[in-house]
Amino acid sequence: MVRRRAATSMALLCAAALAAGCATSGGARREPAGSGAAVASDAGVQAALTRSCYGCHSESGQLPWQAKLAPSAWFAGAAREKLDFSTWHELPADRRSEALRAIERVVSSGEMPPWDSVLLDGTEKLSPAEKDRVATWASAAERGATP
Repeated sequence: MVRRRAATSMALLCAAALAAGCATSGGARREPAGSGAAVASDAGVQAALTRSCYGCHSESGQLPWQAKLAPSAWFAGAAREKLDFSTWHELPADRRSEALRAIERVVSSGEMPPWDSVLLDGTEKLSPAEKDRVATWASAAERGATP
């Protein structure tokens, strides 16, 4: 009986959290302010970064609703500390190069966007073509080609 009540309580809490998340997910994501905020000159890469990355990795993004739930909630706060596209143009060359290598690695391997954000909100999912395009952009930019 105690297990049943605990399971029912947990189910209700999860349902309430999902309902709250769904209710707040209708807000549009903010686009980067001004053309100077663009990280990539390739419009397709910039669109993919804005849609899939800026929510957690930019001041101009809005955290997705699922970032308020576990397991995303455990890591959402640290995302901008690791990489903040809002300060991209202020990064020293060595830090930007390091970030580009990391972007190429995590996008190519499928580590980013995180599995739970893709599972709960498919809008952040990168298509195979977008993954290739972002990874190619990051690799070229890291080697010094114009991003």
